[in-house]
Parts: sequence; structure tokens; C-alpha cells
Amino acid sequence: DAKLIVVGEGDYLPHLKLLSERLGLHDVVFAGRVSEAEKVRLMSGAWVIVSASIVEGWALTVTEAAACGTPCVAYDVPGLRDSVKDGETGLLAESGNVKDLAEKILTVLEDAELREKLSRNALEYAKQFSWDKTAEEFLKVLEGINK
Repeated sequence: DAKLIVVGEGDYLPHLKLLSERLGLHDVVFAGRVSEAEKVRLMSGAWVIVSASIVEGWALTVTEAAACGTPCVAYDVPGLRDSVKDGETGLLAESGNVKDLAEKILTVLEDAELREKLSRNALEYAKQFSWDKTAEEFLKVLEGINK
């Protein structure tokens, strides 16, 4: 009974659309690029976001979702394991293991108590990040270089 909303564009989008059509999936929406306001609306209304990336830097979208109180299911890869605290702010699946990723998504969707815990923790975790704090820390690095 879930609806999947795919946001953004990328190399795999045509393949995903074709697969969705071939499988006859009617509860998949391809939103494409969205405004910041729409992104926040979608993240705030979601029970979970999913990042199936196998290569990632800091996952800003995961942090943005956490700031909306939305937990994440992602692969256990560098960058994502830094953005998602496994069992606290979301769940991490074995890298590249689609079945494990799907099982973790279902766990979050079906376990309301776990989902609420992850949501609360994600929101608290996101509060430690701000652009002001980032600028202050970066300034410290720059000042250290000039010494």
C-alpha cells in the first residue's frame, strides 16, 4: 500500500521508468526535479527516504530529510554511513544487496514504533548541523593555515 516517489534526475531515470512500466507498477511517481519547497513537503510527508547510492560523499539529502523528521534507509557505504546512524536515525543495508535494502525499507514501513523512534532521532541528529556552524569550523581551519 506504499507509494514510491522518485525525485530528481540522473542516468538511471529512463531505466527506472521503463522497469516501472514493464512491471505494471501504478504506485510509482516520477517527480523529476522539484523546488526546495516541494522537496521539503515531500520529505516531511514521507515515512522513509531511500538512498540506493553505492558511492556517496556527505549525503545532504539524508540530512535534509532528517531535519524533516524522516528516517533514511541506505546502503552501508562511506558517506551514507556517516549521514545515517544505523538503528538510530535510519537503517543501513549491505552495500549493493537489493534484497537487504528492500527488507529494511519494509521494516521501517511496517514497524510504527521503530519508525517513530528513527524519526525522533533523525530530527535530533540533524539539529547539530547548520551552515553557521560549518562556516565557523571552516574559518578555524583557514586561520590554522595562516599560522
